[in-house]
Amino acid sequence: MAWELSEDGGYFKAKQTVAPFIYNDYPVDNVTIREVTTDSFIFEYYGVVMNGMGSLSISDLTAENGTDFTDLASFISWKNSLLEKKNSPDSITNAGNLNKFANLVSPSPNSWLLLASFDGAFDPQINIMKVAQNFIVTYDQTLDGVGQTGATQLLVTYIDGSFNEVQSVHILGNTGSDTTSFSGLGINRVAVIANGGIGHNVANIDLTASVDSTIQARVPALLSVTQQLIYHTPIGYTALISHFFINAIKTSGGGAIVNIRGYSYSRVTNTSYEVIHLDYDTTSGNSSEIPFGEDPFRFTGREVMYFLVQVNSNNVNISGNLIGRLNKS
Repeated sequence: MAWELSEDGGYFKAKQTVAPFIYNDYPVDNVTIREVTTDSFIFEYYGVVMNGMGSLSISDLTAENGTDFTDLASFISWKNSLLEKKNSPDSITNAGNLNKFANLVSPSPNSWLLLASFDGAFDPQINIMKVAQNFIVTYDQTLDGVGQTGATQLLVTYIDGSFNEVQSVHILGNTGSDTTSFSGLGINRVAVIANGGIGHNVANIDLTASVDSTIQARVPALLSVTQQLIYHTPIGYTALISHFFINAIKTSGGGAIVNIRGYSYSRVTNTSYEVIHLDYDTTSGNSSEIPFGEDPFRFTGREVMYFLVQVNSNNVNISGNLIGRLNKS
């Protein structure tokens, strides 16, 4: 077969596998097929839409899975089954929009810190959990917990021991320190889902690895949801990051130099890779934005993306936001 087809955004990419497609005496190395009829192809070649069969026929096409096409009906049947599979509930289980946000208030200067509300140094060899553990939940039992006006229940989104992203509810007690009934390898989000009437958590709520004693998440006082730019990509999924935004404001005392580094840690190779490198002066601007657009930044299953920041003076507030989508691989 001369051409191999794969679906791409509703159209179908054809790539040469044996012989070139000749159109009006010109060899064509790849095309985007927009429509197939019994006697013609409407296709796009480097942005130009053309109509014609040339030397290409339906019998010259084969799908990536090896399906051969003998006529128009067989092509349409394959196309419809592929699109149905793509949009079936099973193919998008736990997939959807990915939105991570963080706020770091007045971090200690001249230290690399995780862009997270708990303002901590971060070493992936230490802070990324390698063995599934329960989480210790600490809180002020006079403000949050059973019988108080603050937070009473938490929804924890985490990576379990098999690297799947799952959710569990934790009900706060009245002692100020609980142990979750579930264990995991990292936390992606914690949100307050019930409270005693005030409408939010009153004080910080921390979740710490029970064996490693490393903080994995914090729900900051009054905010009801974690604020941290770290994401554990579940196995079998790809995180497609389409937009990255960071903002830093010097609240007093002149300007500041802000350094931002984005990393991917692979649980497979036990290695961190720098993927984003930004530096700017708040006297010249307060924000940096990277729109990846139609070519998103990809983080595959069992990768952990995280961001470190460093400032050279006090009184700097930093916020960040990642926008993308989690797709089943």
